[in-house]
Amino acid sequence: MSELQTITAAPTPLIPIHKIDGEDRVYGRDLHEFLEVSTEYRHWFARMLEYGFTEGVEYAVIFDRVVRDGRGAVERKDHALTIDMAKQLGMIQRTDRGRQVREYFIAVEKWAASQAAPSAPRELSRLELIELARESELARMEAEQHALAEGARADLAQKLLDEVERKDGLVVRDWIGKYFRPHQENRIWALFYSQRLLKNGLGLGGVDKHGKPKKSRDHQKVLTKGFSFFIRTKTEEEYGGKQRYETKVRPGRAELELVEFCERHGILPLLEVSQALFEIRENGTMIALGAAA
Repeated sequence: MSELQTITAAPTPLIPIHKIDGEDRVYGRDLHEFLEVSTEYRHWFARMLEYGFTEGVEYAVIFDRVVRDGRGAVERKDHALTIDMAKQLGMIQRTDRGRQVREYFIAVEKWAASQAAPSAPRELSRLELIELARESELARMEAEQHALAEGARADLAQKLLDEVERKDGLVVRDWIGKYFRPHQENRIWALFYSQRLLKNGLGLGGVDKHGKPKKSRDHQKVLTKGFSFFIRTKTEEEYGGKQRYETKVRPGRAELELVEFCERHGILPLLEVSQALFEIRENGTMIALGAAA
């Protein structure tokens, strides 16, 4: 007997689910409240959209009216999320509440799929038989897609773990390109400089023949004492008769820990990277390194 056939009761309600145009939806503010996120909802949701969710596909903008002291009823912006988006937002949080959300919506999806077939046989019309076959096929496809998505995250997680075991670390710019979007690069460099992980030598190396400021020789020098996310290595190139250096992300798990360091400071990685890191944490294969917070 399949797993779906063994489900006999709906999951205990955790977060309200609403029917909108015949589809199950979760209100963003309900999810935000359950997750106990300290950031104000509008700022939190805008930050979550950086993961690449699309309006009209995974969520829709809605408005409701709430009563506020001294102001009467005012209009408030909210969002109607698909079950899959709500599940992914729970996964992204990497908290106990986020884990509860993910498990709850997985159970909801399984329960909904189990209800696709009628509970008792009866005489069905031709159109009803066609519709039943269509719904059963959709349920099967959804179950397969869910399994494929779970498998894809596990595969990507293993791929990341395998890649970080390389002998040589990635040059920082290449590391940024692997885990983040191009427009985030300047923010990431600014974070490393402001947190004194690397030295900012921009404009401190005098001027070139065109009068433009140059970088100092110790630009991007590793500043962290003790453990560092970075290593400074000599290159085979020379410039002006002097040895050149380049800064790399330390090979090993530090490469992934640095992604989480950026995320804790509000710079979000690619969605698939965040999901893979969740799988790694869930499986207990991530090793916390004593890095600066």
